[in-house]
Amino acid sequence: MLKSYLTAALWIAIEITSLAAEHRRFDSAGVPISYTQVGSGEPVILVHGYMASGVLNWGFTGVTELLAQHYRVIVMDVRGHGGSGKPESRADYGIGMVEDVVRLMDHLKIEKAHVVGYSMGGMIVLKMASLHPERLQSGIVGGMGWIRSDEESPFHGLQKTAPNEALSCCAASFKELSLSEAELRAIRVPLTIIIGDQDALLEKRVKPMQKIRPDGPIIIVPDSNHKTCIFKPSFKESILETLRKNERPAPSSSLSVSPAPALCVILSDPHLPERIVDQILGDLATDIKLRPPLNGEEEPVDRVRTPRFLSELLIFTGLYDLKRNYEGTLTEMQPIVEQVWEELN
Repeated sequence: MLKSYLTAALWIAIEITSLAAEHRRFDSAGVPISYTQVGSGEPVILVHGYMASGVLNWGFTGVTELLAQHYRVIVMDVRGHGGSGKPESRADYGIGMVEDVVRLMDHLKIEKAHVVGYSMGGMIVLKMASLHPERLQSGIVGGMGWIRSDEESPFHGLQKTAPNEALSCCAASFKELSLSEAELRAIRVPLTIIIGDQDALLEKRVKPMQKIRPDGPIIIVPDSNHKTCIFKPSFKESILETLRKNERPAPSSSLSVSPAPALCVILSDPHLPERIVDQILGDLATDIKLRPPLNGEEEPVDRVRTPRFLSELLIFTGLYDLKRNYEGTLTEMQPIVEQVWEELN
């Protein structure tokens, strides 16, 4: 009896939460996709986990409410779930779930967005980072890691226990969301993983990914497993903090262009040849109009190799991670950056 009351109370709370934003639908290649919007600012798209919905994963846990105070939050129901269409063919899932996010962005006339996914949604975010990097401002992968393309049938048990045909087809398509090692290495979108310390996928999926991409931040949510992580205050707080770090840089009168936020990831890749790094920095030198030298003379492009140029670049673009690979260690760079900062202000 108590369980029945608690279940009823849960669904009442979910329904109340869902009233805060109007549900809308759009056609995604023949499948209706349900979504809500709330808040204003840089767009953030939330992608839920398997057998959940936008309201269950993000609304009931307070994530939507918190993020909507700072961002334009779009919460979608993945096909086969919630208020979206539920096709009963495996061919309608897999990559189709990634394309739904892209089509939703097209429908809302959003060029780039931060995309946050949990569990299955994390798989979708990783695959989107591989297939459509130009549409991602940043990606947050919650409760998930690397699904290897050489795995025969990841999460095969979910297909057998699915409560309906649509969810069975969805689970059967997870193989399509896998990545090869080469594809994982090639991702240039800023990615952050947030996962519970007791989540089995930390060892199985996240740590193998970390070996291939040690540059990606991993945030561990204490005292939580795969099911309880999304209810922890530190989970939503970590999402907000990560989004703030990956916001678009504010326009500066001292710049003609703003380099992509993913540049710090590109230049810190140990597999990137030094000549390519030099070329990238050289291109930046020709595109960025820095403050004129104190003596009034133009400096040559090869000043990209000097601490002065690098520190200016770091300040203007926020790409402070470059310090790890160029012109000395953090200790050596700190006084240079502070000195230039004082001169520019």
